[in-house]
Amino acid sequence: MMNHKQAIDCILFSFNHQAFLLPTVAYAELGVLHDYQVNVKDFCLGTFLWRGLTLPLVRPDLTPANEEETHSKFAVLNTLGSKLNYFAILIDSQPLRQKIEEQDLFWKDKSKNIAIFKKNFEEEKEVNLIDLNGLCAAIEKIIL
Repeated sequence: MMNHKQAIDCILFSFNHQAFLLPTVAYAELGVLHDYQVNVKDFCLGTFLWRGLTLPLVRPDLTPANEEETHSKFAVLNTLGSKLNYFAILIDSQPLRQKIEEQDLFWKDKSKNIAIFKKNFEEEKEVNLIDLNGLCAAIEKIIL
């Protein structure tokens, strides 16, 4: 349980009209894709080169892509202990850095994957918390 005086530094971003939240420690870099091949079989869209590394590119909502995938912004994430060192997720918006405290999140589900986020006097927003371990495991099943 989080102490009210402790805050976790997080990144808030959107994808397909949904808000997502992940710890800042996982965030490495923001970039723009100019060209990538779309794999419409699953949420893993394929791979692309980033700083000399081949990174898997995934959708943060874990839904299959469509052939008209037009998102071009991505965030590179550290995997924090996975067999993968990095992977990239598609995003729609410039990520916003937020200090999250326990009282800022009101859980909508028992598994604590979806919450209502309200910081001070800001408008409430439903956010999906990204399970980095689960996402890395799902990516590894597909590409390793």
